[in-house]
Amino acid sequence: MESMSFEELAKRAKEMLAKQEPVTLEQAREQAMRIKIQSSKGFKEQDVKGNLRIYYPDWAEEQIEKEFQRLIGLYKN
Repeated sequence: MESMSFEELAKRAKEMLAKQEPVTLEQAREQAMRIKIQSSKGFKEQDVKGNLRIYYPDWAEEQIEKEFQRLIGLYKN
């Protein structure tokens, strides 16, 4: 296997990204939360709620709790 230069890798990465559908900020936030939850060894309520507060600083506590419950439903089943 031939190794690629950094420039070649960067060019390939740009080509691959150009083929992907664009994502919204909301979709990116949801993906980041999924990755954090899936990569953690435990599902710690305070960590997840803390992350929700970081990603959605304008949300009220009721919205944080509702989203937390939704996430529990997705990842605990």
